Amino acid sequence: MDLTWQALLAAVVAVGLGAAYMFLGYRLALILLPIWGFFAGFILGADMLQTFFGDGFMATTASWIVGGIVGIAFAVLSYLFWYAAVVIAFASIGYWFGWGLMTTIGFSADGFAAILVGLLIGAGFAVAAFVTGVPFAALIVITAVGGAHAVVAGVLILIGTIDVADLGSGIVRAIIGANFGWWLVALALAVVGIIAQVKSIGDFRLEAQPDRI
Repeated sequence: MDLTWQALLAAVVAVGLGAAYMFLGYRLALILLPIWGFFAGFILGADMLQTFFGDGFMATTASWIVGGIVGIAFAVLSYLFWYAAVVIAFASIGYWFGWGLMTTIGFSADGFAAILVGLLIGAGFAVAAFVTGVPFAALIVITAVGGAHAVVAGVLILIGTIDVADLGSGIVRAIIGANFGWWLVALALAVVGIIAQVKSIGDFRLEAQPDRI
């Protein structure tokens, strides 16, 4: 499988940012959460275009443009408002988890059930994060798990095992679809990331930040 420039870019970004989230997600949350917001918005925008027009996920210039516009909007919100960053990060993880779980067990990726479960779990994650003030343990786990999956997905794209379009069905499903062993690798890397973050943060504790406007 020959790598297109879009696939190469996506893979390099996934590996680089994934590693940053995996090992430094908590300590660098103020920097990384707006970046997370951008990519959550980018994926949402590209996926919306795929759903409405049937284009392959991130397969056309239009999908990159729409994804970029939505991604920038999410990134700006995440930068300006701390709790917007928290809600976007936790809601996106919850949605991808619920949606990925439903599609993995056989439900249609575009079906009502998968989307509804994803939205409900995403909303639950967002509310929990907001109400609890983002406990450091939760942020460490989520950044480590998300980063580890991004790293593995990026590597699989680089070696030609999966295509960027496969991520449209969910990163977990794409990894498991390549080989269940790769998902175990992602989980193992997540554990490594959690341990590394816990050891590195020391007495540092992240606190809610004032709005920037």
